Amino acid sequence: MWDDEQEPEIVLLTNHLDFGTTTIADIYKDRWEIELFFKALIQNLKVKTFVGTSENALRIQIWTAWWHKKGTSF
Repeated sequence: MWDDEQEPEIVLLTNHLDFGTTTIADIYKDRWEIELFFKALIQNLKVKTFVGTSENALRIQIWTAWWHKKGTSF
C-alpha cells in the first residue's frame, strides 16, 4: 500500500485475504484509534487494568475512574 502524503510504502499483514487494501488500512486505522483511546484512559485516569469485559463493565469502570479523578465523593 502506498501513502501519497508520506510517500513510504506501508506493509500491513493480515489473514483477511478477501478484503481490499483500503478496507485493511481502514481496519488498522480504527484499531489504532482504539489503542490511543485506551492509552489516554490509562495515563489520564490511572486505570491499571479493566475488571470486566462487557461494554457496561467498561463504562462503569471508566465513569468511576473519571468521577474519582474529579475528586467528587459518592
